[in-house]
Amino acid sequence: MNNLQEELDTVVRLIAHDLRNPLTALQLNAQLIERSASADGRERELRWAGHIASAARRMDAMIQQLVEAERIRSGRIALAREQAAVAAWLDDWLATASLAVARDRVQLATPDRSLALHIDARRLGQALSTLVGIVGVGAEAAPVSVGVLRDGTTVRLRVRVPRGGDTAAEQEAQSTAGHEIEMHHVRAVIETHGGKLEFTTDDDGPGFDVVLPAA
Repeated sequence: MNNLQEELDTVVRLIAHDLRNPLTALQLNAQLIERSASADGRERELRWAGHIASAARRMDAMIQQLVEAERIRSGRIALAREQAAVAAWLDDWLATASLAVARDRVQLATPDRSLALHIDARRLGQALSTLVGIVGVGAEAAPVSVGVLRDGTTVRLRVRVPRGGDTAAEQEAQSTAGHEIEMHHVRAVIETHGGKLEFTTDDDGPGFDVVLPAA
């Protein structure tokens, strides 16, 4: 199994390398168009170039996530895991995370202050930010709740769109279409922590549960 994972890691790296060559050319040309259009006052072309550059940056980020996911799974990237108080970690995460939704939309529950996890705080925080972005992208006005539930020997980080808050956001929370690579990276991080990712829908609304072993 380890040999198979290493082979997959190698294949992904080779594919990523080949994809980055035309992507670099695309980014460079988009920048040149932006400069030219800006100098000549061509607003429409400037907007088009901006869209191209934005799409290229997103593609570059997805390639990086794909490569990193396989390197995490193969053990080439070791997680820097330390014991962390869940409440303090979530407070820091919300204050500093790069989020795809407005920060004031995120409703953070305050868990038991004694609750702790053995985690790579940065990488798990990135995974949590991805999940918040996926469920929250459906509508700008919908709140996204991040709660914590102790369940025996595990801890559930619960990312939800409250039921009835916004139909479009609920529908988005039930679909990961267009987010497959991001979800692949999220699962790699969570599973390497000894946890699992579940899609759930209950009285609190649809969303994700990140299930991790309690410290």
